[in-house]
Amino acid sequence: MQYLNKNPKDVYLFYVCHMIEFNFGLKSFMLETLNVMKVNFADKFYSYYEGIKAFILNENCICNQSFSSAKYTLKNNRKNIYAFHALCHYYDAKKLMQNMYVIYG
Repeated sequence: MQYLNKNPKDVYLFYVCHMIEFNFGLKSFMLETLNVMKVNFADKFYSYYEGIKAFILNENCICNQSFSSAKYTLKNNRKNIYAFHALCHYYDAKKLMQNMYVIYG
């Protein structure tokens, strides 16, 4: 994290930190890492940042923001697997909730 604090625009470093945190199940650390980032809309890799952001938000059950971030990302980069993954979780959870309402309504 100290390297990311010194380089808050480094999307590659952000990705590395994210993968380490995800693989070790450190969900709250993913949010901290997300808050360190200072990626601007005009940056070359902004859509990749937004895709990872969507995934992190989804992992931390911040679903509406995750959905918005993923939709934005896929509008600008249809091949962003992180955003696609976040949308799959969003729609899967929504379907589950709808089914639960029908069953237990």
